[in-house]
Formats: sequence, C-alpha cells, structure tokens
Amino acid sequence: ETVKEAGIFGMPELRIVDLGNSLKTVDVSNFGNCPKLESLHLPASYTGDLTAFHIGENVTIIGEKGTFAETFANENGINFEEG
Repeated sequence: ETVKEAGIFGMPELRIVDLGNSLKTVDVSNFGNCPKLESLHLPASYTGDLTAFHIGENVTIIGEKGTFAETFANENGINFEEG
C-alpha cells in the first residue's frame, strides 16, 4: 500500500511509472532526480500527495476521472489523461 522513502530515487532514464491498482501513498522523495519522467499512472486508491514526485512540465498524470489524480493535475496545471 505504500512505497517507502527513497525507493526509486536517482533513475535519470526513468520515463514511465505505473503504481498499480492498490497503492495508497508514496513517501517523500521517492521519485526525485528522475528528469525524464513523462507518464505517471495513479490508481483510484491513491490518497497521498505528490511531494514524492518531481513533476516537470512534460509529465502527464494518468488516472480515473473524479479521483485525486485528476484533481491534483487540474489544480497544478499538469496534463491529465483518463486511463
């Protein structure tokens, strides 16, 4: 249910992150230093925040309409795609 702190830190070639279907939170700084991140799939179950992610201007958040993923994307000017 939780990805612990610094689990996926410093992967400069990482482009796509799919957090599965049951994840609820990700600890801080988990996806730091991943400058090529393009796509972040958040499950409907996700209730945490996104401080764990360094979301650049080219990132698209993928998730279900009406969930945290869409709300966060809209509130922060991040591309959102239903899926």
